[in-house]
Amino acid sequence: MGDPKAGFNYNLGVIGPRRKVVRIVLSILSLSIYIVIPTTASASNPCPNTNAFSGITGLTVWLRADCVTGNGADPADNSTISTWVDVSGNSNNATGYGSPTYQSDAANLINSNPVINFNGGQTFTSIDIRAITLPEVTIFALYKLRSSNQVGVWGIDDGGWDRFFMARWNGNDGIISHSGTTAVPNSGVNNTTKLVTTVYRYNVNSGSSVYDNGSLVSTLTDTADPSGAQSTLRIGSIGAIGGGYQLIGDIAEIIVFSQALSEADRKTVNGYLNTKYNLGMSAGNIPATATFNSLTIGGSATYRKPVSITANVSAAANVTFKAQNKIIPGCKNKLATGSGSSFNAVCTWRPSFRGPVIITATATPSGGGGSGSASIPISLSVSNRVGSR
Repeated sequence: MGDPKAGFNYNLGVIGPRRKVVRIVLSILSLSIYIVIPTTASASNPCPNTNAFSGITGLTVWLRADCVTGNGADPADNSTISTWVDVSGNSNNATGYGSPTYQSDAANLINSNPVINFNGGQTFTSIDIRAITLPEVTIFALYKLRSSNQVGVWGIDDGGWDRFFMARWNGNDGIISHSGTTAVPNSGVNNTTKLVTTVYRYNVNSGSSVYDNGSLVSTLTDTADPSGAQSTLRIGSIGAIGGGYQLIGDIAEIIVFSQALSEADRKTVNGYLNTKYNLGMSAGNIPATATFNSLTIGGSATYRKPVSITANVSAAANVTFKAQNKIIPGCKNKLATGSGSSFNAVCTWRPSFRGPVIITATATPSGGGGSGSASIPISLSVSNRVGSR
């Protein structure tokens, strides 16, 4: 290694996943340490986030630009994306046509998250959302336009006013198609991040709906041809590849559920998107609070003997359990699962001390967007163990 008095350099590299870096040089005598720190966005929540929609059934396709490869290995900026990996766990990957590209430079990020870019000739194909296959379906589309043309975001249209979403149709206003059309005001404002959510329930009078940034725009009746449309969902157009009002703009996320989501479940997804993309949704459109219904101990607490602590909370959440204000080993961010307003997380606690103790827990909504809460403390006493372990 040499004589320190003679002078030498150490280089310590901490290399980030993306572009711009900051270099910090620390000099101690003749010792130099170089630390490279990333300052740009990386995949979040994490990649993939299988807990974000815990308790919601029917997740069918989940396309995230910040998880485009499905494993957090980001491609190079401006790379062509031939396959957009579905992170729902269903392997419903979307196939690209016309060279859509991955954009992770600062000029294209949406709240520090990368996007997939469409320049009027790119499309992805995915699952069959015709009513014959999915009489109920919910589609979340998070996008940003860069065009004054009439452009579509997704659809299965074959010319018969089938299911589709056109972000710009009449000026800045878009439309949802369902045999007839329903206007979506200002869905086509350029250079503005938009979230439009469409819920279809086939042939149910006023049973379908469309939401802008989480707020209800209109109810509608879906009577589009249940089988005569395109058999694969087109992302980046309203229907036919190369002739379906191709998108000029960016898509950050597409999420498809094979059911008409309930209000509570829709708010959970809203909460995830609102936090991630800084959408500024109103409080009524995101989860309120993950509150504790109960915190219980499954038996007496005995020194070194395992005992269960169960937290029941009002929403899907990550629960952290503490004894004497210290996190219980293995009980940090335990996922609470369930449905409705009852979700359980269980911690196995093996007391490492005797005498009085206070048990507490905190819960944070796993999907984001809501606020967390703390449980009412439980006071108990840990007794001596009798017999062998």
